[in-house]
Amino acid sequence: MTITRARACEGKRRLSQQAALRAVERLEAAGTAEGAMAAYECPFGDHWHVGHVPRRAAQQETRNRRRR
Repeated sequence: MTITRARACEGKRRLSQQAALRAVERLEAAGTAEGAMAAYECPFGDHWHVGHVPRRAAQQETRNRRRR
C-alpha cells in the first residue's frame, strides 16, 4: 500500500513532537487509550500526529501485559 498525503496527513491535527506526546499522555491518563494511541512523525512535513497503534503492535502489547 502506498502512503499518500491525503490519507496520512490531510485533515489531521499538526502538532509539535512535545504536544503530540502530551496528547497521548492525557489520553492514557484518562484511561481511554492505554496502549492504543501513539505519537508519530508525519512523513510529509516537519510535524507530528497522534493516531492508533497498528493492530499487530497493539495485540503484542496486550500479550506482553498479560504475561507480567
